Amino acid sequence: MSSSDLVQKIKQLEDKAKFEKERADKAVAEVAKLKNENEKLKVDMEVMRLKLENFELKQQLARPKSEIMLPIPQATPVVQQKSLVPSKSNIVIPPIQTVPPAAASKPIIPPIQTKASEPESSSKLALGPMKHKHLLQSLEGVKVDGETYTNTKFISSVVLFDPVISSGVVRFEVQDTMGLIKVGIADWSIIYGPKEHPGSKGWEKISFYDCEGKMGHFGGTKKGLRPFYGQKYRIAMELNMMSNPRYIAYYCDNKLLKVYDEQIPQAVRFWAYFSENNAQFTITQFESLPKPTLEKA
Repeated sequence: MSSSDLVQKIKQLEDKAKFEKERADKAVAEVAKLKNENEKLKVDMEVMRLKLENFELKQQLARPKSEIMLPIPQATPVVQQKSLVPSKSNIVIPPIQTVPPAAASKPIIPPIQTKASEPESSSKLALGPMKHKHLLQSLEGVKVDGETYTNTKFISSVVLFDPVISSGVVRFEVQDTMGLIKVGIADWSIIYGPKEHPGSKGWEKISFYDCEGKMGHFGGTKKGLRPFYGQKYRIAMELNMMSNPRYIAYYCDNKLLKVYDEQIPQAVRFWAYFSENNAQFTITQFESLPKPTLEKA
């Protein structure tokens, strides 16, 4: 074989190897693309499920309590009416005629209807520690160990919690181990996805207290309050859904910082937010109280 044939053969082999490499790279890219699409599909399905649950809850909350059917007075059985008529009479008086129209009393309306538009009282909510669960759509970057939540990557994560709070007095407290940025409440209709921050759905839909001592309440902000960054403070929020108006009180190490009694939605969820690697917080209290801590006029 001549040198020119050998060179041509080597070139052919190189071209073939290049073609095979390109084909392999293309196959790897296709596999990665399919994997990403599958992950996105899972997230989309979870989002759809949560939106459906929220829609159903919204329907329930929007249903007027006045729809509760009142008990309809039962007509007095004829056999009892006969006992009121002299035995020598064969006339059976219909029940409606036993009471003169002028003396007929109005139907007694059950007390529940008089409070149809008011928040449910604390008696409707079982007192003591409340069962709760996070609504993280993905655990990528977040480790959950009992009541402790740890950020394992530099990923923004808003940890939203069920149940929805719509009645009673409820206190939510967390211990900031390291790197907790914000805590707050959000309108019940909000669901956060992966890598979102608290304002992703609109600052006008949340109330918060952040590590720099700034507070925001459904669009408004206030600065100059006690910061808690890196100090391992216990941060608490106490919701009073029985008062009129409803209010939320913020605490840092049991010291009252601020009370907001405007724009509290009919139903909300608690949340906590971190984004730094190894940031961590622990839920120390999620409890329904018999009465508010704050003696508010």
